[in-house]
Amino acid sequence: KAFKEADQIALELDMDDPSKQADMMKNMVLGNGKNLKDYVTDDEYKILDEALIKVAGQGMATFGMMKPVTISSMLTVSMMGKETASFELSFIKMAAEQNKEILGLETVAEQFAVFDEIPYEDQLDDVVEMLANEAETTELFESMVKAYKNEDLAALLKLINTQMEAPAEIEALLDNRNKNWIPKIGRISAEKSTFYGVGAGHLPGENGVISLLKKAGYQVTPVK
Repeated sequence: KAFKEADQIALELDMDDPSKQADMMKNMVLGNGKNLKDYVTDDEYKILDEALIKVAGQGMATFGMMKPVTISSMLTVSMMGKETASFELSFIKMAAEQNKEILGLETVAEQFAVFDEIPYEDQLDDVVEMLANEAETTELFESMVKAYKNEDLAALLKLINTQMEAPAEIEALLDNRNKNWIPKIGRISAEKSTFYGVGAGHLPGENGVISLLKKAGYQVTPVK
């Protein structure tokens, strides 16, 4: 109902931008002749290589020039163990059917730049740790989905803090982006009625979008 009544849609990225795919491909690679093998030990390289071959049929020889976030995303999806629904893809389809413009709260380059702030060695260590503790990782994912379905933001925030132990990582991936979005949400909302869709991790906590909107003086009312 909210989606249908809104004049336009705003997601993290402008998903109907025709240049988005090219921007994604350009930002996914390390560049400058770099390779992921420059950031891992031989043992870690072997673990990543075997995991990628299992998931994608190709190993580090193919994906070694990709940024860690690309590798992490591929392996994370595979560890879910089943087909996963995507609200974002549903929103994109609904926007096309209702002939509504999709806006982005950040660009592809800005989103990848967030991950570039975190040392590649640290990102790859996290991926290796995830692979080494597959059962624990799967349990964490399932707990996150349960908290999401129950609309339990406090539980979701606790799980996010468990997954991202380093304060600098939480600040880069969530807090700073949330703060950057607030003035953009204000400008966009002043122009037209807008439906916003962002990752659930951006909602809870003192630096979450909900709290920051309230601090900025906006009236925020949950849908019952």
